[in-house]
Amino acid sequence: MKGVETIEIEVVRLAHARDLALPDYATAAAAGADLLAAIDQDIELAPLERKIVPTGISIALPVGELHSWSWPGMPGLCGVK
Repeated sequence: MKGVETIEIEVVRLAHARDLALPDYATAAAAGADLLAAIDQDIELAPLERKIVPTGISIALPVGELHSWSWPGMPGLCGVK
């Protein structure tokens, strides 16, 4: 597809999430990949409440690609609006 850049991202599935599917695009038009939560029970959020939810994966981005990603955990600590 014209104008689309492809990058390789190393993904490591962590031991506590070995049965979860890896991130994947649900449709060809998806804006991003869907992540599953590596949790044993449901999490409920109140309006404006934030929680850090484990994904069960660790990723390594190529040098120079960090500009398009948040620091790990920062949105949960500072809040994303």
